[in-house]
Amino acid sequence: MIRKLKTLWDNPDLYFGSAALGDQVTTLKALLSSSELSASDILAIVEVVVRGLVSVHSQQLYFGNITEEDILIVINNKKILKTQLSAKLVLPDQECSKQPDDIYGVGKLLGRLLRRYATTRRA
Repeated sequence: MIRKLKTLWDNPDLYFGSAALGDQVTTLKALLSSSELSASDILAIVEVVVRGLVSVHSQQLYFGNITEEDILIVINNKKILKTQLSAKLVLPDQECSKQPDDIYGVGKLLGRLLRRYATTRRA
């Protein structure tokens, strides 16, 4: 288990530790409540989440439920500079059914982001 976590530790798409949010770092949840995201922003965010998830799955681990609070975003001048998936406790995958749950959760997250995007475009 330690070897698996060490492999993930250096992954730039994952953030391990407590999320001490600075001035330029926010969660996706906070960002959604204060501004609109472009289609390219949504694509970039989901791409990082999927890459992080693929890394976790490659170690035969799973993530659990991924929410807007688990996605950390660095912003400068209203531009997204970096996105990371805040790694909650990564659990051993003793049942193959947990990894599809992760993937389903990312799909739900993407659905929420796209619905919000569509709603803001109509207004």
